[in-house]
Amino acid sequence: MASFTGHLAWEFLRGRFLPRIEAGLGRPLSEAERRAFSEDAHGGWWETSVMLLLRPDLVDDRYRQLPAARYSFSERLRSNYALRNGGQGYVGHPAMADPAFARVTTQVLMEEAMAVVDGLLDGRLRPSERRSPFFSIPFFRTDFRRAAGATAAAAAALAAWWVLGPQRRRR
Repeated sequence: MASFTGHLAWEFLRGRFLPRIEAGLGRPLSEAERRAFSEDAHGGWWETSVMLLLRPDLVDDRYRQLPAARYSFSERLRSNYALRNGGQGYVGHPAMADPAFARVTTQVLMEEAMAVVDGLLDGRLRPSERRSPFFSIPFFRTDFRRAAGATAAAAAALAAWWVLGPQRRRR
């Protein structure tokens, strides 16, 4: 199975596509924009831009007045961190949103996705070459529940055999 969306999201959020995004915008990103991109996570610059492109009727005009919501790494490890201490639920810089930014980033992501698909189909790429870095952590795999269930069932069967096996032999 090839699941490369995690890989693309990781590469995108790490800023690996920024040179192509800048080329598509026809200008370099400012240092403030680069910093904002690195802090973006949910409901920030990129996601609000995409909503302005796809469904502007769903975006309240007050997004332009929203302050940046920045969180440290340790804060991000807490459950519902974007809602704690008066947070409004977004992470990033929604006031910077721009449909042109969404158009360019979406185009870059589509080109990257199609390059991976083409590479997988013609054999230049193996699925393992385009996995998310989190794939190595079993808990984050899409088949985790099934694998965990099978492992638990096998462990229960082995435990039952170990516990009940000697009793059957004595009879």
